[in-house]
Amino acid sequence: MRFVLIALLGAALAASPLVGDSDVQARPAKKARTAKKRTAKKRTAKKRTAKKRTAKKRRRVTLRRLGRDWKRARRWRCRSKRCRAAKQRRKMRFYLRLRALRHAIARRQARRHVKVTIARARVEGGEHLRVHSRYGVWHLWRPEHYDAARAGIVIYHHGYTNSADRSWKQFRLPPQFARSKRNALFIVPDGPHRRWHPLRWPTLDGLLAAVRKVAKIEVPERGPIVVVAHSAGFRTLESWVGKSGGAHDRVREVILLDALYGSTKPFRDWIEGNAKRRMIIVGADTRRQAYWFARAKPYGVRRRRIPHELSAFSAREREARVLYLRSQLDHSSMVKAAWVLPMLLEMVELPKIGPPNS
Repeated sequence: MRFVLIALLGAALAASPLVGDSDVQARPAKKARTAKKRTAKKRTAKKRTAKKRTAKKRRRVTLRRLGRDWKRARRWRCRSKRCRAAKQRRKMRFYLRLRALRHAIARRQARRHVKVTIARARVEGGEHLRVHSRYGVWHLWRPEHYDAARAGIVIYHHGYTNSADRSWKQFRLPPQFARSKRNALFIVPDGPHRRWHPLRWPTLDGLLAAVRKVAKIEVPERGPIVVVAHSAGFRTLESWVGKSGGAHDRVREVILLDALYGSTKPFRDWIEGNAKRRMIIVGADTRRQAYWFARAKPYGVRRRRIPHELSAFSAREREARVLYLRSQLDHSSMVKAAWVLPMLLEMVELPKIGPPNS
């Protein structure tokens, strides 16, 4: 009987296995699954790294090709000045706009905290005013025996990497203004120092109104206005000659000291708009543009050198509406020389200075 019970119990156990045995049987299947997942992850990681490496290789190849193309373009395709200028403009367009915006914001913030200071002194026998305000720095000079009733205005614009203070001292402008013996109010305002800087004075009326308001001096209302521009000072002058009305109609004569850069269309339209207007162009670095500008006009006169005396000019050269003078001096020496600017100011139609009842 005992043996029969043991046999029945063994058969029952064989028919219904225990839970632990089922777990033991399932473990190898789980291990196989995890191993498959690990291998799949390793394969995907290898594929990603391979893709990254190929992308890097492609980038290097493209950069090398671009570098080669850029060098070839610089060597062979951009031989002309026009092509190089166009490429430089495309390259620097965004950079210049960003820099101009930053400088404009900084200048607006600085203007709020600038106090107006006016320094008066006697220079070359005349009255000198240095005005520092939120509009920048101005130098105003009135000669001895100045007559406001019949006086004119002379405005001098400096170029890049320069300022009103530096031009006033470096080029010794007061002795040159005094040597011209013209009855005029001489104004030297601050202008853009770099090509990405915006214009300080886009209109002539704004400049004269600021001089009246801040400096509190009498500005001639009816006299002629002569504008002198050196180098990059053409930017401000270019915007003035393109406008009409107000003080812009009083600008009768323009003197460009190696300043015929950029487009000549504004100056061409300005000189053709009125027969009483006149231009004197001195060319060193811009001698080609100035030569062709004067040659294109039937009333243009050209001279190879700048004479040292006013009497050396012929009657035709003195009365020419467009007079081109090829300079034997370099870009800066023509302003530093103490005889070029006074002689040119003697040629313009400004009233002469002199003692009363002379």
